[in-house]
Amino acid sequence: MMMKGRISFRFTLGLATFIFCASNALAQSGSTIQGFVYSGQRTPVERARVEITDEVNTVLQGVFTDANGRFVFRGLSSGRFTVNVKSYGSDLEPQSKEVQIAGFGAIGQKLSDSVQIDFYLKRRNASSNDETVNGVVFAQDVPENAKEMYKNALSELEKKRSDEGIKQLQDAIRAFPNYFIALDRLGYEYLRLEKFSESLDYFARAVTVNSKSYNSWYGYGYSNFSLGNWENAVGNLQNAVAINQNSM
Repeated sequence: MMMKGRISFRFTLGLATFIFCASNALAQSGSTIQGFVYSGQRTPVERARVEITDEVNTVLQGVFTDANGRFVFRGLSSGRFTVNVKSYGSDLEPQSKEVQIAGFGAIGQKLSDSVQIDFYLKRRNASSNDETVNGVVFAQDVPENAKEMYKNALSELEKKRSDEGIKQLQDAIRAFPNYFIALDRLGYEYLRLEKFSESLDYFARAVTVNSKSYNSWYGYGYSNFSLGNWENAVGNLQNAVAINQNSM
C-alpha cells in the first residue's frame, strides 16, 4: 500500500512538473497575433505593411503580408496591442484593430496565446480630400508623355507585373525628373521589395520636391531605419509626425 502511494505521488509530481515545464516553454515562446489582409471580394493584399504597437504607441514589430495576404507577429507578451495596416502607396483606406492578450493559465502561470484577426480594406472615396488622406497629392505641370508612362506603370503594378511597373516609373522620372508622385511610388515599390538603398534614394528625392508629404517622410525614415541609419531615421519620422499628428 505504501509503495502504491509512493508511485501515485511520483506520477502526480511528474505530471505536475511536465505541465509546469510545458507552460514555461509556451510562455518563453510568447504569444502570436496573425491574420489576413483583404480588399474587395476577399482578394488578398500582397506586401501590405502591417505594424503592431503597444499601449504607448511604440512600434514593436513590422512585417509585409505574403502572397496570400497573411501576416504574423510572434513572441508577444500579455497586454493590449494595436495592429495597424498601412495603406501606403495604394488607394486603400488604412485600418487598425485593438487586440488583448491575456496569457495566463488556471493557476496564474503565463501561457502563450494565438489570436486571429483579419482586415477588409475599403477603396478610398474618389471625392475625399487626398491631400489629407495620404499626403501625396502635389500640383505639378507634368509633361503628357510622363503622365502616360506613370499611368501605364500603375496598370502594370495592379496586374502584379512589378518589374514592368518599376520600369515604367523609371521612364516617367527620366522624362520628368521632379515627378513627385512617380518618385514617391517608386520609393514605395522598392520598399516593398526590401531594396532599401534604392527606396532611400527615391524618397530623398521625393521630399526634396515636396517636403509636406507624410508618406515620403515615413518611407524615407523606414528606409534609413532598415539600413541602420538610426539618427537620420528619427529625424525623418519626426518630420512625418509633424505633418500628420494622427500617425502617432
